[in-house]
Amino acid sequence: MGASVKHLKEGDQVFATALPYFGGYAEYTCLPAHVSMAAKPTNTTYEGAAAIPIGAKTALHYLRKGNIRPGQRVLVYGASGSVGTYAVQLAKYFGAKVTGVCSTTNLEWVRSLGADTMIDYTDKNWDQQLDTYDIIFLAIDKCPFSICNKALAKDGVYLDVTNL
Repeated sequence: MGASVKHLKEGDQVFATALPYFGGYAEYTCLPAHVSMAAKPTNTTYEGAAAIPIGAKTALHYLRKGNIRPGQRVLVYGASGSVGTYAVQLAKYFGAKVTGVCSTTNLEWVRSLGADTMIDYTDKNWDQQLDTYDIIFLAIDKCPFSICNKALAKDGVYLDVTNL
């Protein structure tokens, strides 16, 4: 372990985003100090921790970029995928009222993550259930902008993680 690493010690169970290598499985590896690396939570499996670096960091980055604040109404389209599940949980953490859009089979899963309202996109009239949102967070690029634009508050923020 390099001298510049202060938050970990030898023998710690860790997980990391090995960008630009896009991940890997290893008991031992060498990564530069600037790589995001953290101690694996003791109540999380390695498989569970593997999902955190990309999904969670992406959701957090965009929610911060959108200046999320308590009391805001947030729509998460793609609420049951990697980025979307973290967006739901993080938006709740920041004090937002969250609407999750997902398929029928994932409605209860998204509710268990903390979504206040769920919308099933397989319902042909799903867009009629939309309210007005301070933040519209697209975790997947399958919601037409014309629909999002109608549901976005006047000073709202549109976040599409698929259009960098």
